Amino acid sequence: MENATFPIEIFCLIIDNLAKHRPNLQRCSLVCKAFVPICRHHLFNCVSLRFTLDVTRERIAKLAHFLDRDPSIGSYIQRLRASCHSGADYRNAYGPGALTPTVLTALPSHIPHLRHLSLLAWRGGMDYSRCRTEVFGLCMLLDHFLQLQLQTESLQTIQLAGIDDLPMFDILSVNSLTDLTISNCNVQSNVPNVPSIHTPAPSTLDPPELRIPLNGTLKSLYFFSVKNLDSSMFFFISGLENLSIGKTTFADTTPLSPLSRFAPVEPSFNHLRSLRCWGDVDWSRLSCFAAAAGKKAFPVLNVLTMEGGYTGGHVLLDNINVKTLSEIHLRDRALFFFFVQAVLLKLVLTFMTKEFAFKRDPLAFRDLMVRFGASLKMFTVQRAGNEYNEDIPEAVCNALAAIQGRSMLESVSLSLSYPFPFPNQQPDDNTNFAPSLSLSEWRRLADNLSNQSNFPNLNKVTIGIKFHSTNAVDKSSVLIDTFKHLWDEPLSSLMGHSSLGLDLKVKLEQDDY
Repeated sequence: MENATFPIEIFCLIIDNLAKHRPNLQRCSLVCKAFVPICRHHLFNCVSLRFTLDVTRERIAKLAHFLDRDPSIGSYIQRLRASCHSGADYRNAYGPGALTPTVLTALPSHIPHLRHLSLLAWRGGMDYSRCRTEVFGLCMLLDHFLQLQLQTESLQTIQLAGIDDLPMFDILSVNSLTDLTISNCNVQSNVPNVPSIHTPAPSTLDPPELRIPLNGTLKSLYFFSVKNLDSSMFFFISGLENLSIGKTTFADTTPLSPLSRFAPVEPSFNHLRSLRCWGDVDWSRLSCFAAAAGKKAFPVLNVLTMEGGYTGGHVLLDNINVKTLSEIHLRDRALFFFFVQAVLLKLVLTFMTKEFAFKRDPLAFRDLMVRFGASLKMFTVQRAGNEYNEDIPEAVCNALAAIQGRSMLESVSLSLSYPFPFPNQQPDDNTNFAPSLSLSEWRRLADNLSNQSNFPNLNKVTIGIKFHSTNAVDKSSVLIDTFKHLWDEPLSSLMGHSSLGLDLKVKLEQDDY
């Protein structure tokens, strides 16, 4: 194409495709002067700073002076990621007098379009109130960027780790923020003055007008190992849709903060669709505003994921609208018995622990299904790993038997795994495995599911069995073939059912260590 010319937009697309190859971008910058700003858009899109003892202060100073000399470069920076091992490390390396204060103060102002801020102290030991003015680093950057957001409103995501005395309400005041992640942090125990948020005076307003959200853009919150959290903060987040919270403690506000007098306006989580929680969570605190209004705290929740232990579980269930809940994911054996109580369209149970609680009480799940299981449409049980599953078939049989004849169940899916060979058995030992595999319970389950009067809406049954071996496996051996057909007889009633689709897969896999 001799003498061909292309509009600059074509070259923009070409350069966009080279964005992951920085050397190529640098070469493009040398081809044409018009390509320079296009390449800079990618080259300076993300900046990473590591505040460690082996990184010289001069390198940080060089970046600050570089942005000071050419402010246009800072306009390309959309992501800033800064990290250090611990507060003590970077105080020693970047303490007072290490860099020019004026340059440091100007550094955030040269990044006017920052969208994603990540400040991580991996080992903690950092105090925001003390370090933000004394030491150049994470806390000072956070303080300056929060001040800048009062004018620019560009930050969309913030990730913080290992910083204590965090100004939570200052962070929530970033009106452009959509995603906030905080882990291993302590939070300041200060609540904003009500008059500064609710104007005019509350006494002159009707109740629906009292609540003016501090943040209307925040959609996702992730809290892990956060201490001293004030539950009233959720009162100022009107559009929260996703909440992940674990190992988090709340400030002891007894009596509750003055903001509680506005509680009757509406629930704190009026738009929450997905809730993931693990560890200890005080649901009474999170539900207090809705309780004062006589409403459910989670009225439109769709997906509930529970991992590990918890406190106040009955309060959580009481505050969920089971008519909107469509999925529940459980990853702890102790939680299983409690949270299957909801009337669900879809129930997904994932067991990740080595022990299985049904061996203690195989009827525990049945008792819950008697009360709440009749409206289930999808029943799924998954068990990963190489541990025994011999208790699961019996528990599933008891559970489904409890709702037969009054069930809306449309599909059943069981996915289990077993170690191979079994303990005290050799790979070439052609033993009767029926007792260990609970084949009699599988037969009982098949007979129950194949009876159309028990489950008139059932149209699909999926069963996946995996055997895991740490030894080399000869898949052509007679024993392997025997394993693949162990379920043929127990599930024969399902296999011969013309209107019911059975998908049975038995596999043997060799683990790689």
